[in-house]
Order: sequence, then C-alpha cells, then structure tokens
Amino acid sequence: GSQAGLTSYYSTTTYISFSIRLDSQKKRILVLAVNTGSGEKIISQVKDIPEGKIFLKITTDGLSRTFSAASLKNKSATFFEHSVYAPFLSDEGNKLERKRHTGTLTGMYGNSPETKNFPKAVFTCFNMKLL
Repeated sequence: GSQAGLTSYYSTTTYISFSIRLDSQKKRILVLAVNTGSGEKIISQVKDIPEGKIFLKITTDGLSRTFSAASLKNKSATFFEHSVYAPFLSDEGNKLERKRHTGTLTGMYGNSPETKNFPKAVFTCFNMKLL
C-alpha cells in the first residue's frame, strides 16, 4: 500500500521500517515495523497523527535505534518516540543471514500514487552526524 518513511536495512528480510501509511479507512497512520527474518511485525503505531508534514528521525547508538516523529510545524513537540535494540541488523547479531558487512544501510523511501489522502512524499533533507 501507500507509504513513505525511513528504514534501517540489512536485507530484504531483515530491516526496521518507520513510515506513514494509509489504514483501511484511508487515514494516515505512523507505523514502526520490524522484520528479523520471519516476516514484518508492527511493534508500534499511532493512529491520530497531526495533519500536515511530519518530521521522521532515526538516532543510532551502537546496536540500538530510536525512532521519533514530530509535526514539521513544531519539531520540538515530538509525538512519538520508540527505541529498538537491533543486533539483527548486522553480522555481529544476525547469525542466520551473513552479508559480510557489519553495518546497516539507512535510507528513505516513498511509494504511492498521489491521492487526496496521501500526497506525494517530499524529502527535504537527510542528515548524518558522525560522533
């Protein structure tokens, strides 16, 4: 279905997806989903997200990822934050599917025909800070 968001990606079967999607009533919802190799599982979702543009963010600290969302009108007013311990996103923690790299790809994606309920995804920036 229609969705746009960010991903921490190890393979097509091992990833975390953080996205805005349309539910069955064609309303926008925020979804955090994890696939550790046995199918995508939604671990958290917000059904009443603010209208307008949404700011999505992934913060990485070792093997943990923190996913947060805020209204673009007020970035300091975070309405969602969830941390995931994700050793399955690297060779160190993923014993079933070894890709011979120790890192995770992080990216943004959008797929949908533009509709009234789900306008096209517009990505304004992608920042990476090395600590």
